Amino acid sequence: MAENNRANPGYVEPYGQVDLSIGYNVNQNLSLSLEAINLTDAHQRQHGRTDMQVLSVTTGGPRYMLGARYKF
Repeated sequence: MAENNRANPGYVEPYGQVDLSIGYNVNQNLSLSLEAINLTDAHQRQHGRTDMQVLSVTTGGPRYMLGARYKF
């Protein structure tokens, strides 16, 4: 907290990540899906009043999900 009891500002720097989603219908009842999030392992960085005042760096890492759906 600053001396005036107000929180100092925090700025999230721009970042990009690559996501992928694929679906496949095996037949009329069964479908499979694959989803990958943050394939490039992008980091999110937050700084204070200057770029040198790093408040946090978040590394989520890539995440993968596999799914199947069956219709009765």
